[in-house]
Amino acid sequence: MHRREGSFPIRTLVLEVGSRRPLGVGAGGLAILSSIEEEERAHIIERVAPNLAAFGKMTAEDLAESCRQAHALGAAVIQNRVTLG
Repeated sequence: MHRREGSFPIRTLVLEVGSRRPLGVGAGGLAILSSIEEEERAHIIERVAPNLAAFGKMTAEDLAESCRQAHALGAAVIQNRVTLG
């Protein structure tokens, strides 16, 4: 993927092109993770758990709860988790 930055003086870019995050850390990944079957979701959370602390000190339990909330709401929201503010 590629991006072009405009000339507006305020930048809100928090990711670099080509960077990677564990599934479920960003809103898009959380939407995907919350929509799959619970057994597969638990397996994925177990696999990504060792890498979660680097993202707002997230834990596997935090991610599982975020998945439950996203599934119940029908929308994935990440607020002040990965990048504060």
